[in-house]
Amino acid sequence: MHRVPPWSPVVLVVEEDPHLGDTIATLLENSGYFPALMADGRAALGHVQAGGIDLVLLDLDLQVPSAVDLCRHMRAAARDAAGHLPILLLTPRGQPEDLAAGYAAGADDYVLKPFQPAVLLARVRVCLQRRALARLAPRPAAPGCCT
Repeated sequence: MHRVPPWSPVVLVVEEDPHLGDTIATLLENSGYFPALMADGRAALGHVQAGGIDLVLLDLDLQVPSAVDLCRHMRAAARDAAGHLPILLLTPRGQPEDLAAGYAAGADDYVLKPFQPAVLLARVRVCLQRRALARLAPRPAAPGCCT
């Protein structure tokens, strides 16, 4: 494994399959990201609430809490953060109703399992680029403020 610089984007990987989680974490680390791997959804939500996460990769097969509920809670927790927190779902289920439920819960995108590493890394890169651009965009003045 490569040593990741401390300023690398932090990617929270919430995956209950330990082998796949390790594989994703290694892929991210070798690509210059700082992976934080978790199998427990409640603990992952605590990390999002604490801040410092740049992107979430969320396994749609999580059961307790369900990934859709966890996504909804993460989106709500991240609303108060300085910028949009991208949430990317990982799923073997590509049915429209599954994807629609994820999007309705606040997911930004999804990657079907099994995935090609280059595709996952491309989606991660795009999500992080959008986050960086959103942080640079001027914010509208608050209502009632003088300009």
